[in-house]
Amino acid sequence: MQTLVVIGYGNMAKAVLSGIFSSEKSKFSLIRIVGRNPQKLRPWIESKLVDSKLASKNYEILYETSYEADITDSSLLLACKPYNLDIFKFKGKANITYSLLAGIEFATLDKHLSSSTLVRVMPNVAATFGLSSSSVCIKDSECECKEEVRNFVECFGNCVFLDSEAKLDASIATNGSTPSMLAIIAQGLIDAGVNQGITVSDAKNLVAQSFLGVAKLLENYTPREITDMVTSPAGTTSEANLYLQAKGVQGLVSKAGIKAVKKAKEIAKSNA
Repeated sequence: MQTLVVIGYGNMAKAVLSGIFSSEKSKFSLIRIVGRNPQKLRPWIESKLVDSKLASKNYEILYETSYEADITDSSLLLACKPYNLDIFKFKGKANITYSLLAGIEFATLDKHLSSSTLVRVMPNVAATFGLSSSSVCIKDSECECKEEVRNFVECFGNCVFLDSEAKLDASIATNGSTPSMLAIIAQGLIDAGVNQGITVSDAKNLVAQSFLGVAKLLENYTPREITDMVTSPAGTTSEANLYLQAKGVQGLVSKAGIKAVKKAKEIAKSNA
């Protein structure tokens, strides 16, 4: 029986658990939710497990109201707020620890718990649909459990291994915080459509499908190539592009991502 101990029960924990519950790659049969009030997660988990596709997996779920977690011979998922890590005490030695805590480095994790393998993962909320863009850094890059780590992460999206913590922190700009920034852009496009007479529902559907299409295009073309494909001389897209360039939108997006990375470094420094 493979056990997963989960610390935290917010949006990110739910997103990852959604992927785990839905994936054939999941090897866990016992999941223990540990914290101040893990029962908060019970209704959500029960609603997920009602799904007929999951009924055959027979997950055993335990809710442990405690700040002490026995992680002996278990996998550990750290999905709480980074500043809450100090509250918990960990007993025993985990097999693999997956930390989703932005800005919390391996050195800090080592001070709090014992684990044969430490893994930092930078997923995003699209994990809810198994579509997270996830960067991964393993403390011991030569460990023999790399495929096990890959299988875990691919339960809720893709898995891109990075060879340093600095690069993992940098990936906050490319995947960790990206859904929020893209959502702001999406809302702007929806608002433009509504302003010009499209209903909110129709505008949302059209923008959502546009994002799906661009994601597929990015598998084969660079952003510059996509822009050139859409833009005609003296056309509507050219007008829009010139306005965005004049306002420095591309630079603002880049700077926003860099700001997020710098914030992660501040968190790491304060928790060192």
